[in-house]
Amino acid sequence: KGGYGSLPIVIIGWLFKIPIIIHESDSIPGLINKISSKFAKRIAIAFPSASKYFDESKVAILGNPTRENLREGSIDEAKRIFNLKGDKPLILILGGSQGARAINDLVMTTLEDLLLRYEIILVCGEKNYKDLYNESEARLKPDQKSYFHLLPFLGEDLKHAYAGANLIISRAGAGSIFEIAYLAKPSILIPLPNSAQDHQLENAYEYGKFGATIVMEQQNMTPHLFLNNIAHILNDEIIIKKKSADAAKIATPQAARKIAEEVFYWGELK
Repeated sequence: KGGYGSLPIVIIGWLFKIPIIIHESDSIPGLINKISSKFAKRIAIAFPSASKYFDESKVAILGNPTRENLREGSIDEAKRIFNLKGDKPLILILGGSQGARAINDLVMTTLEDLLLRYEIILVCGEKNYKDLYNESEARLKPDQKSYFHLLPFLGEDLKHAYAGANLIISRAGAGSIFEIAYLAKPSILIPLPNSAQDHQLENAYEYGKFGATIVMEQQNMTPHLFLNNIAHILNDEIIIKKKSADAAKIATPQAARKIAEEVFYWGELK
C-alpha cells in the first residue's frame, strides 16, 4: 500500500521469489510504491491516471477498497443519533480525523448564512471542538443551535451521517473520495494543500473530471464562493441527481474482492 515499512518486505519477497502485488490509492503514487513497482508482478490502482507512473503491462485498474457496511446507514437512525430537525437539506462537513482548521474557520465564518437554509453536521476534530463549541454557543440563537451539530469525530455512526446527508464537504484523500462515490453523494472537495506530491489536489481534479463534485482549492476559498457552490448543488434537483449518478459510476464496490483475486492468482502461479 506504499507505507515506508513495506519496502523491506517487498525487497525480501523479491529475493525469495515471492510474487509481489502493490496497490496505489492516489492519482499520484508515493515514492515507496514507485520503487516497489519495479519488483511487483501486479500493480493495482484506484485512479486511471496513476497508470502513467508505472509499467502499464503490470497495471490493473481495480479501484479502492471501501467498507461495505457504509451502505447500512439509516436516515431514521441519523435523525435519532444527531437529533436532526430534518426539514432542511443536511450538509455533512468532514475535515479528516484531526479536523481541518481552514474548513472549520470557513464554516464558522458563514455559519449564520448556512443555517438559514441548511442543517449542518460539522466534524471538527477533537483539538478544535471546545473552542468551536464555545463560539457557536455564544453566537447562535436557540432556533439556530437546533440546526447545527458539532462533533469532535465520528466512528461507527459515520454511516448514518452519510445516509442522512444531501451534500458532503470533505478533504480529498482517496479513502474519502471512494466512500463518497460508493454512497453516490454529491460533494464539494477541498484538497489538503501541500499533501505529499500534492496528491489530494490531483485526486480531487481527477474525480472532478467525471462531474461528481466541485473542487475548491483552499487558497481560493472565500465565504461567497463557498456559499455559492453549496447553493449551486442543493438548489437544483437536476444537479443533485446528476452528481449522484456520476459519483455512482466511479464507485468500486468490488475492489477488495478483485485485489484478493489477484493475490490468489499469483499465489497459485508460485
